[in-house]
Amino acid sequence: MSDDSQEKSFEATDHKLDKAREKGQAPKSKEVSNFVVISCLLVYVFIFYASLNEKLAEFVNIAADAKYSFLIKSESFLVVLSDIFWSFIFPLYVLIILVNLIVSIGFSGFVFSFEPLKPKVKKINPVENLKNIFKKKNLIEFIFNFIKTMLVASIVTYIVMKYINDALNIVECGKNCFWYLLQESLKEIIIAIVLMLAFYMVVDLIVQKKLFLKEMKMSQYELKQETKDTQGSPEAKSEIRRQGNELLNYGEVLGLSSANFVITDNNGVAVALSIKQDKMPVVVGKADKSSIKNILAYGRSKNMKIVNNAKIAKELFDNLKIGEPIPVSYLTSIVGYNE
Repeated sequence: MSDDSQEKSFEATDHKLDKAREKGQAPKSKEVSNFVVISCLLVYVFIFYASLNEKLAEFVNIAADAKYSFLIKSESFLVVLSDIFWSFIFPLYVLIILVNLIVSIGFSGFVFSFEPLKPKVKKINPVENLKNIFKKKNLIEFIFNFIKTMLVASIVTYIVMKYINDALNIVECGKNCFWYLLQESLKEIIIAIVLMLAFYMVVDLIVQKKLFLKEMKMSQYELKQETKDTQGSPEAKSEIRRQGNELLNYGEVLGLSSANFVITDNNGVAVALSIKQDKMPVVVGKADKSSIKNILAYGRSKNMKIVNNAKIAKELFDNLKIGEPIPVSYLTSIVGYNE
């Protein structure tokens, strides 16, 4: 096999991408999840800030109240914490999962497969794992994460330094100034980080999609094999053409009189076929809504095999003319019905 035929230089076909999706393979972006989690958290806290603040204040008051014994405090803590969990934390967790799911479906479509969960020797092979560490995709993710960490550190440092002089004078200003500085600095840090994550998310979506499509590229050999699997071997297609030409050249009698099989959707179309041993089934009659009842009645009167398959009936009706053999991709289904 030549090196050229093994070089993956062809774009992946829809068939290969569909097969990959069946195995749970689709472009994925961790930055989308990060952005969704942080955004949901911020929006959720903003909406329920007053209620959450009230519960936290109740928690602090119980801890600070000297008149309660340790046992009473412990019971009260559990009640408040349980209330906080079921009222705020659990709904937030469910919200994050749902939003992540919606965003993932929007980006990659619905992908559900047990294939990634199947045990494979590759997963515990140290050599394969070492190769994966140095894969281009993982190296790009490492660089992305490193740059992101440095940017977050730079943003926090810049904003802290911006307010450092005010923080040094906090003793003179009092408690109100402390809360004001804390709120303002946190607000700027949060806005800057969210904007940065939004930018990273867009870039990562583009990069991950390109990396996935590059990973899915096919060699010339793979393309030939796929064509053979989906459309039949060159020999089979050549035989179909030969038999089709034979029918046209020798003027085999066409029409319902030579039919012995009808495939229909029982509503709009019907296709009559002539199926003979050692020959490809040939279309010998077609009927639309105006004449479908006649062809079905004729078929029943001659004890023909009548099969209801809307998909195949419509495709044969639309794509084949009378006298043409059926495509090899339908051969198994048609012969299976006729047995």
